[in-house]
Amino acid sequence: MNETAQILGIKKEYCADGTHTRYVINILRFKIAMNFKRKTDNGQNNKILWEKNGVYKKYKNSKKGLSINVTGNNNTVIVNSEIKFHNTKIIVHGENNTVIIKHSNKYIDNLYIFLGDGRKNRKVYIDEDLSVNGAEISIRDPDSEVIIGKDCMLSCGITIRCDDAHKIRDLKSGEVINKGNYCRIGNHVWIGQQAFIGKNTEIPDNAIIGAHAVVTKSFTENNVVIAGNPAKIVKHDVVWSREGATD
Repeated sequence: MNETAQILGIKKEYCADGTHTRYVINILRFKIAMNFKRKTDNGQNNKILWEKNGVYKKYKNSKKGLSINVTGNNNTVIVNSEIKFHNTKIIVHGENNTVIIKHSNKYIDNLYIFLGDGRKNRKVYIDEDLSVNGAEISIRDPDSEVIIGKDCMLSCGITIRCDDAHKIRDLKSGEVINKGNYCRIGNHVWIGQQAFIGKNTEIPDNAIIGAHAVVTKSFTENNVVIAGNPAKIVKHDVVWSREGATD
């Protein structure tokens, strides 16, 4: 920062996803903020594609409600072109990573998919007819995946995290003991408000995850309600639908 910038009180900030630079100017106690698009190295052999009825086209124009930022090499993002997005971001940073979102005639609101830290061989696959009111999917560890099945319904404030972000080692052996490998969610799963789905977990078909549940292990029985911290099965032999409770 040069002398003039220091006199004017200009501060340089970066947004969390690394795509924008923010300059903040303090003049006579008035704060002026300006955002500029950061230039990023998109790397080589990255593919961002629209899909419709099995036909793939190069992603050229932006889509309302959807932001995609890819840096690194040999990454692929495929999004169905008919989905109605709102405030959705996909960020991929690394090599040989894949994000696929299949067709849905429902709204996807406030979804944040983050494959950061420059790692390799990660995958997020979202099958047909997903609906979202607010969720973050984070997958940092290499060679790991998040899979979401068909016709799933995600409420708001949900975290699906296929990693712990930082290493934990066995004190004696030095072995890393908290590697994230997968998070797999079955078909027709309803995830309640502010639920947390952790690494190396599986959720069965037709399950309901209660509000504020903390899921840190896998379940195999279909048609159950899973709730609590730590989460456990609290009801068996249930089925849910998208209609209101009194409809």
